[in-house]
Amino acid sequence: MSEMDKPHLEGTTPIIHTPDQRVRVFISSTLDELAPERAAARQAILELHLTPVFFEAGARPYPPQELYRAYLAQSDIFVGLYWQRYGWVAPNMEVSGLEDEYRHSDGKPRLIYVKTPAPAREPRLQTLLDRIRDDGISYQKFGTPDELRELLANDLAEVLTDRFSDVHQELDVHQEPLADHSHPTLASGPPASATQRLPIWLEKHFSLVALLALLVVLVVSGVVIGLPLLQGRNQVSSQPSNTHAALGQLVFLSSGQVGDNSSQGIADTISLQMQIQRGPAAGKQYYAWLLPEQSNAEAPPILLGTIIKHEQVGQMTYRDPQHTNMLSSTSRLLVTEQDASITPLTPSTDPSDWRYVASIADIHPSGTPYGPYSLLDHIRHLLAKEPTLESHGLHGGLVNWLQRNTNKLVEWSLSARDAWQSGNTADLGLMRQQLTRILIYLDGISYAPAELPKNIPYAGLVDAPTGNIGLLPPDSQLNAFSVVTHIDFHLQGVAASPGASTSQQQETAKILAVMNHINAWLKQVRDDDRRLLMMSDQQLQQSAALTLLNDLQMNAIYASSGQIDQATGARQEGGQWVYQETQHLASMEVMLASS
Repeated sequence: MSEMDKPHLEGTTPIIHTPDQRVRVFISSTLDELAPERAAARQAILELHLTPVFFEAGARPYPPQELYRAYLAQSDIFVGLYWQRYGWVAPNMEVSGLEDEYRHSDGKPRLIYVKTPAPAREPRLQTLLDRIRDDGISYQKFGTPDELRELLANDLAEVLTDRFSDVHQELDVHQEPLADHSHPTLASGPPASATQRLPIWLEKHFSLVALLALLVVLVVSGVVIGLPLLQGRNQVSSQPSNTHAALGQLVFLSSGQVGDNSSQGIADTISLQMQIQRGPAAGKQYYAWLLPEQSNAEAPPILLGTIIKHEQVGQMTYRDPQHTNMLSSTSRLLVTEQDASITPLTPSTDPSDWRYVASIADIHPSGTPYGPYSLLDHIRHLLAKEPTLESHGLHGGLVNWLQRNTNKLVEWSLSARDAWQSGNTADLGLMRQQLTRILIYLDGISYAPAELPKNIPYAGLVDAPTGNIGLLPPDSQLNAFSVVTHIDFHLQGVAASPGASTSQQQETAKILAVMNHINAWLKQVRDDDRRLLMMSDQQLQQSAALTLLNDLQMNAIYASSGQIDQATGARQEGGQWVYQETQHLASMEVMLASS
């Protein structure tokens, strides 16, 4: 019997797994009025390579109260965002879900943020804020999403340093009275004499937590230096290296500052971490430069900055001010040793000043199914620009459109189900519109109309160009271009490319396994969607239609966010994970420059 099928005692919470195993940060707020702030909080959490947990991001076949309490129970840190609204009070509740989430966060570190000004704050929300004050928890005020993002990133870093720095000790809990402090109190409900242990999985990863505590002090522009350390990937060895041994890694990352249809905000951040055995000499500094491939050597270099050295480890993070996708035009790293008194405009042309190099291989193989693409080409098609997408006005690479469009499927499937639950015959038209949008995103605007009933209009339902390319190939045109099939093709190409590292090949295998699940979930979404579109208005009002709508919604959520395999308990990831994980392929191994 699966965990879903097992009965549970009244007053207890069933095992409903959250979609991750990293440090989890639960975000509590009303939804509509603080949507931009929730997005900013999510980005701050992701930049620290933690996992944001949102109630609406984890729809499951459980009652809402049961669901958010289970997700909250499995989270490690509670973040409360408040402004003017108190939230809806369900018929069987005395308080809103917003206040209920706060009550059930007892025993966790709490970070509280209040947006100002709030001229129309509801009385019950003010009462909740008064309770927070009486609980001895301080909070910070903010005015804009960017301000919240910066505050939260700094405060989370402090929580991880102060609270998780020694996993072998039990932690005393301390609370301070409410005030306009510069930092929020890391309060957790038990009295001062109570002690609390870290999650077992975090104790097993103590080395990562200790490294994170070290890196907290190196925050630059809101991004923690050395993100690869937080992932436990390619850690720098302290052992001496020869000229051909990897001394570290450069990784392209994404800030998330993405436009509606552009490659901005993707691969706009560089994280560099490497072993530095000696130097630089007195009066000199190590400068990191990002260079184009040799076939485009006339393009200007990008000065990433100076490398911060701590003992024998050098590291730095750079974010493009305009959030430009740097992977689309660069593929090599050069570290030079130059005069520290004046920042150079260009890298030294004297090879004796070159200290470290790295590159993504740009070798075009022959006689393979993946020619004429190089490793660099495959990675760019996935993360920066893909020619067929570009010709249809879709920018940002294949995995960008996988995660964007699967998110839209979730949005429309929820709306279609809500239309059914309204019981209003007038909402049947809205339901059909949402189901039609889903089919267009799955098959593409060129093929979807052939599968629609003749009486269903489709023109204008999906804005161009986002519906031009389908997520799946249509059944009648299996060789047609689609997002899923070409992600698979280029992932396989990465693994087979000359110059691909072992870690890139291993990463590719993981992502391909996830893509198999996503493909199956999307096909089930399409099957459910087709069956619903063929129903009459009378059939759409029957319970059988709701069963299909629920199945469609759940598979759309799985394709976007993943699920827990109820038989094994293993996590099966979705499109959001693929988007994040594929960025690890955009990496270069740093080596000593040849003398």
